[in-house]
Formats: sequence, structure tokens, C-alpha cells
Amino acid sequence: MVSPAAKGSNDIAFTASRTRSALDGDKVTFISVGAFADAPGTAAVVQYLASRGSDGWSVRPLTPAQQTDEWSITRNSAFRDFSDDLSHGAFVSGEPRPNPLAPADVRNLYVRDNVQNIFNVVTTVPPNDGMGFKTEPFYAGASSDFSHVVFESTAQLTPDALPGGVRQVYESVNGQIRLAGVLPDGSAPVGGSQSGFGAGDGIATLDNFTKRTVSDDGSLISFTGIDGGGVAHVYVRENGRTTTWVNRSQRTDCATSPGSCTGAPSPDPTGIHPAAFRDATPNGKKILFTSCEKLTDDSTARRSGSSCTNSTASPDLYQFDVDSGRLKLISVDQEPADLLTARVRGTIGQSDDGSIVYFVAARRLTTSTPAFPSNQVAVYEWDSGTLAYVGLVRAQDDELFDPNYSTGVSARVTADGGHLMFATELPQAGIDNRGMEQIYVYDAGTGQLRCASCGTRTTPALGPAMVMQQSPGVAAGTIEYNSRALLDNGSRVFFSTSDPLVAEDTNGRIDAYGYDTATGENYLISTGKSNDSSYFVDASADGRDVFFNTREQISKRDGDNNADLYDARAGGGLAEPDDPQVVPCSGDACQGTPRTPPAANDLGTRQDYPVEAPDEEPEASKRLTVAKVSRSALRTLARTGKLTLKVKLTGGGTVTALMSARINGRGRTVGSTWRTVTSRSAKTVSLTLRMSAAARRALARSGRLKATITVSSDGAKSRRTSLTITRKRG
Repeated sequence: MVSPAAKGSNDIAFTASRTRSALDGDKVTFISVGAFADAPGTAAVVQYLASRGSDGWSVRPLTPAQQTDEWSITRNSAFRDFSDDLSHGAFVSGEPRPNPLAPADVRNLYVRDNVQNIFNVVTTVPPNDGMGFKTEPFYAGASSDFSHVVFESTAQLTPDALPGGVRQVYESVNGQIRLAGVLPDGSAPVGGSQSGFGAGDGIATLDNFTKRTVSDDGSLISFTGIDGGGVAHVYVRENGRTTTWVNRSQRTDCATSPGSCTGAPSPDPTGIHPAAFRDATPNGKKILFTSCEKLTDDSTARRSGSSCTNSTASPDLYQFDVDSGRLKLISVDQEPADLLTARVRGTIGQSDDGSIVYFVAARRLTTSTPAFPSNQVAVYEWDSGTLAYVGLVRAQDDELFDPNYSTGVSARVTADGGHLMFATELPQAGIDNRGMEQIYVYDAGTGQLRCASCGTRTTPALGPAMVMQQSPGVAAGTIEYNSRALLDNGSRVFFSTSDPLVAEDTNGRIDAYGYDTATGENYLISTGKSNDSSYFVDASADGRDVFFNTREQISKRDGDNNADLYDARAGGGLAEPDDPQVVPCSGDACQGTPRTPPAANDLGTRQDYPVEAPDEEPEASKRLTVAKVSRSALRTLARTGKLTLKVKLTGGGTVTALMSARINGRGRTVGSTWRTVTSRSAKTVSLTLRMSAAARRALARSGRLKATITVSSDGAKSRRTSLTITRKRG
């Protein structure tokens, strides 16, 4: 059990966007409407941070003291985002100020250092327009280390900004504020600038969620600038010095005279039209946006009257490459016979290198796309210039492609773009879902679309499935984060459903489930026995830790009927207190479906990871050794993307192998696997790592990739090996 036993009869909220696991699963943050664990009080909700230690989980509050007067609901602290390791968090707070250096009597943006337990104020400059609390800063994003924090404010915070009352984008770099919404000529857009909330539609709105407007290193900031005529344009600001106009036309005379063109500029004859930022890669260098303007020779975009946002307008989807300065048309019409334009509705996501893009359009763009009614839209995969049809969703499923503050995002894309997960009520893959929302997974490698939440039976679905949910009375809040409902290697999907997908689920309530994309099998994360519903909320990056919310008293420490946060951990949890005979759970106890009913203290009900049989003679010490990787194994890795390691473990437990590499200047996990060994004597096991598609593409492009293999097991010294993988280009 992660949450504390003593929590003053308060529930832990199961709002998914406000529960977040650290990458390694050893920390998790969550919220409650009540104050406990020495929290200084609450006006709305308190954010907590739990950390795993050798003797269990410890919990401490992150939210500072808050007002409890009639203004408390509008002035209380609200966390907007966290770093991947949960060492930093961005939040907005009014009085009392957690840092006395913050301007008084206004809402300020802070970065909380959760290691040093200090509050660093971001908005160090008091607004000079006398608007007080109306100048609340809106968090837009941050670099991975939170040294760069981007936000919007209607206050004039720098001399080169517009007078107060116009929303503008600012950047705080190591505590110094500078204007980020700056045009290429150095001036501020006369209509203001927007990022984060607002840039998603290119207009001033608080409702829209904008993905990745800030690069991981903070050097690139995508923003929307509004010109004097109210037209929105997309720009990218680099290192606080230069700005590039992203949606500038690159159309030439080859668009109309392909046989006799010179390549001379030939902008859209209907004029300049608005653009809307949609997404960017983590390094900020591949920017997706939509526009009704024909910006490339192959574009068929058009506006409807004076509008680009009504149902009859037909925007195209473009990708801008910051390094080359070139535009690509993503919504390529590969089925032009119907003479219809793309009419792009939005984007779902893209791979980290921008080579694969998933988007939604209201038209048939491929010959394999079936005819569909106007209340449906098609999902497409763009892979380096080629389109593939994925499936149909409802036109009103905007939480997939145009999410807002209240709904969050019910779709996920893996880092390499190899897998897409999405939720819809529209039937897919021949499954009768009886009009209830289900979770589907698309494999780009095979082109196969499967239902992850439908089980193996052929009967119609009995209940809906979900990946985003919120507790009654607790808003989504931190929608910058979306749970790891799909692991980055595409191997697992996590969700909640009331449909009993395995025989052990007998309670008729909502339960947390997992789905193995390799075997197509479902398994319980929660027990399936509770009298109340249980919800999946998040998972670690490798899926070893899966967090769920339940009222069931699974732990002996859990002495109330309030909702608690639990961690189903493959390879073992923590022994129950005051009972030295309790054995920590292993893989088949924490996640998975065993062949026999689980013991009372088990957390799950299916064995989903390979477990070695125990030997006769146990040994006490914990040791880990890894056999040297041979040249033959390296050649196999380069050719197939697979590497099998021989690992000798003494002392039992779960052994984990991670492969990491730098791709496009960013350190990434490109392969992971684990195995549980119940034998405490020396046992040699095989671990097979599968290199991600992004890593394989990087290797194919350069012919060389440096990778690091880290093999670890709790209580044993980790082993690290550096490899150089080479292969012929092409």
C-alpha cells in the first residue's frame, strides 16, 4: 500500500491526470481532498509525494499552506506539471506566499524543488497593470530539468512586452524572465502570443490542451502569435535569440504548372490564413500544425468563407523541420479520385523523431479507407511519406485529437511510433462493443488493429473501458501529464473496465487490467474481488510498477474503507509490518493470472512474467553477474534488433535489463525486459532485449549506435556494459 494507513478518513482521488509515477516507479504523486501526513491544511486538494524505501512507502505533502477564506477556491495552490523523476513540480499559488520573495497579493507561478523542499518563484516581476489576481500566470511547459519554465500572462512583465491586458508568452531561465513571444523582427505580436492553453486553437482560450510546446532542453519554444488582423501564426523561438515563422508559405509555381515551373514562390491565391499548433517532438525540431492555407505544392487545403474552423473548412496537416526549414504535407491525399480535400480534424501524436504521425481527417485519403458517414472520422498513420488507414472513430471523440482542460487525452503513441492506443465507442476490428467505449491498439509494423479491453470471448462487451477518469468533485487539473496506459515499448496496455475479462474477476465492479500485446491476453491488476470499483492510474516506464486506486483492504495496514493507492509490483512488493512471516509478493502475486487462486495477501491474479522454478539449496547472499556480449551477438543485434543476455542471479528476485542510447541528442530507453527468479541459489536466466524501432532507424541512418546495457536486481550491485552497434547503411 502506497498511501498511509492514517489519513484521517480521507480518500485518495483516482483522477488519473493528477496521479503520476516517476519513471522508475520508486516515487509517485497523488492528491486527496483531505489533509494528513502533516499537511498544513487544504482549501481544495493537497498534492502528496510518496517515496519507496527499504522499510516501505513514506508520504509527505507538497502543497503549501493555503487560504481558507471566501477566496480560497480561486487562490488555492494547483500543481500543473512534474518532472519525469518527480524532483520538481510547477504550481500556481496565491496568499500566503510559500516564498516571501514572490510579489504580494497576486497569484504566482513557482517551481517546487522536491529534493531540497524549497519553493522557487518563477514570476518574480510584479504585474504593473493593477489587475491583481486577474493576471494569473498560465503554465505552458518546462524543460526536463525545469531550468526553463514557459508561461502565459496578461501582465507586462518585461519592457519589450505589450502593455497589460494582452496575453503573452514568457520564459523564465534560471529565475530570469524574458519575453518568449517575439516575432522574427524582434517585436511582440500586436494581438499577443499564446502557448500551452490557448495555442492549440490559435485563439485566446483556456480550454485547450497543447502538447510539447517546449523542447526537453528548453532551447526551442513553439508559440502562436496573433497579427493585427487577428490571424494566428505559428512560430518557434530558439535560445531566446531568434524566431522562425513556421507556417510561412513554401508553395511554388509548380503547384499549378508542374511541367513548366521554375520553383518561384507562388503563395495561396486566396491569401494568408490562420495556423494552429498541434504537436512537437521532444527535441522541439519537428512541429505539427494545421492550416487552411495551401503552404506546399501538394496541398489541397481550403477555407470556408472567412473561417478555417467551421465544419466545411478543410485544413491540411503540415510538419515543419526546424533544422532544414522545410515544410512537409502530412495529410497527403492518396485517393484523389473523389476530388475531396483532407479536412484534418486534429492530431493524435507522433514518434519522438517525427517519422511517424497519427492524425484524424474527415475524408477518405487512402484507397483502403471505407466510406463513412459525416458523424465519423478516420484515423491515419503517416510513415515517412506513406499513409495507412487505421480505423474510424466518432467525430465527437475530440479527446483523441483535440483534447481540452476537462477531458484529458484518451490516446497514446509510443516513442518510436510503432504502436497507437486509443479509446472510442465506435466498434473496431469486428468487435461488438454494444456502443460502449473500448481500448484499441494499432501495431504499425503489422498494420493490425486489436481490442485490448474486449477479452478473448466472442460475446458482446458487458461494460465500458477507460484510461482517463476523475474522482467526483476533483477536476483533471494537471492535464499536461497523461498516464502510461501504453508502455513506450508497446508491450503492455493498462486500463479500467467493469467487464470481467478473466474468470477471477467476480465482483461485477470496475477493475484495473493489463493487456499483453504480444500474447493478446488480459490479466487483472486489482484483485477482481472488491465490493467497490478499482481504477488504474499510472505505471512506471518499464511497467514493473502498476499503480491502482481501490477501497479494498489488500494490505494488513489498510484498516479503513477509504480509497487508497496501491502498487502492483512485478518481482515483489514489501513485507507487511508487524508480521515477519509475510513473504513479499512476486510477479505472479503482483501482476498476472495464476493457474490457482491467489493467496489472501496477493495483489493480482495472473502470472504474466516468466518465473524460474526454485532449486533445492538456497543461498543467502545476493549477487548478479552478466556474461560478456559476443561479437556474434552484436551482429545479431544489428541485424535483428534482438540481444539475448545470460544473467546469473544469486538470492532470487526480479532481474531487469535496460538498453539506453542517445537518439537525436536525447537519452532514451530503447529496450527493456525483466524476469523473476524464485530460486535463492545461483540461477542463470536468459533475458532478451528488443531494440525499439526508433533505435533501429537511427542505426540504419548512421550505421553506428552507442548503447548502454544496465542489468539490476534489488539488493545486488548493478552491472553496466557499453556497446557500439554497427551495420551497413541503407
